[in-house]
Amino acid sequence: AQELESLGCTAVETTGGAAVRFRADGPTALNCLIWARIPHKVMEFLSESPPTLQTRQDLHRYVYDETPVQNLLGNGQGGLLSLSVSTILNAPRQIPADINHSHYTALTVKNALCDAVRDLRSDRPNVD
Repeated sequence: AQELESLGCTAVETTGGAAVRFRADGPTALNCLIWARIPHKVMEFLSESPPTLQTRQDLHRYVYDETPVQNLLGNGQGGLLSLSVSTILNAPRQIPADINHSHYTALTVKNALCDAVRDLRSDRPNVD
């Protein structure tokens, strides 16, 4: 946490077992990628799901409705060309059984994002 604060991050807090959440503007986030020695991965936090999600369908609908897909991926004519989806399950025993497996949850998130892109540009993106 101290290392991130020294790089200019704000609202630094530990979360889960080994994760740290922080706020940073674009240049500060890039500095973290370059200069931070401790983290092995830096992910952009897009959303925290509400506790009302109970099923994969709820999760799909939430991601589809709440993720700014066009801001992330553009219209398919540029923008971000690749996206890696990860899910972080804090306290998985408290998460409904239908969505507490990180692999299948990540697939549900990926499908919702692909469906949103398909609806924006009339074709499903390549997910190789």
